[in-house]
Amino acid sequence: MRVGFITAHGPGMGHLRRCDALRNALEKRGHEIQGFRFDDTDCVVVDDPSVNIGDVYWSMPGYIEKQPLVVLIDDYGEHECKDNIVIRPYTDPELAWVDEVWRRRRKYDDGFRAKVAYCQMGMSPEGKALAEQISEALEIACGPQWGYTAYDCCVGAPGHSSWERCTIGQPTLQIIFSESQVNVANAIEEAGAGVTVWNCLEEGPVDESALKTRIEAILSADALSAFMSDNARQLCDGKGAERTVKLMEEWCKPRTKEEWV
Repeated sequence: MRVGFITAHGPGMGHLRRCDALRNALEKRGHEIQGFRFDDTDCVVVDDPSVNIGDVYWSMPGYIEKQPLVVLIDDYGEHECKDNIVIRPYTDPELAWVDEVWRRRRKYDDGFRAKVAYCQMGMSPEGKALAEQISEALEIACGPQWGYTAYDCCVGAPGHSSWERCTIGQPTLQIIFSESQVNVANAIEEAGAGVTVWNCLEEGPVDESALKTRIEAILSADALSAFMSDNARQLCDGKGAERTVKLMEEWCKPRTKEEWV
């Protein structure tokens, strides 16, 4: 297949990270990546909530003749994409696109205890400021993007990083500060892979004292910590990109060289 990408370039980097995971899985299967373009492709991967799928169809040169497959990742549950593939990680975490490096870091420690925490709230200015505020109040590390396995749990924002953390069995003590985080937060909590410790949408700005009390109560419960870690590992195994590629191969019939002429 020839595969193109339409990807949001937001400050959180989650869109780019997960698309890169899918790109790696596609290349391992011998498929050709067209980059951030969607003309002359067998398949278009759309990971941008601002994109209207109808506009994608009609802006593609020769779309009616070529009819490429569209793979749409939908974090909000707002899109329908008839006769194409829609990926909703918060309802199908087994299809979350996580780079294979996380599988190599998976924890299998029966003695797991969530005693060592860090704070990671994304790369947006708002998230960084909130992470610094919280880490200072709780006296924990702030914002590591890699080396997650040095920590037992994360005080963080729900998002693509949630699935990376699940892959290594790392629970998330969730702080919601954006509507875009609600679906993922609900999925993590319903699966017992984390707990929402503060919801800025409902409770307003973070109260550091109240937050610290809630987090310390959770971290002191060893059985709960180990339970969340096991649930996190079971929720997402980090193989979603490979599963998506298989779906794409089943749905998409690549054109021959003659058909491209």
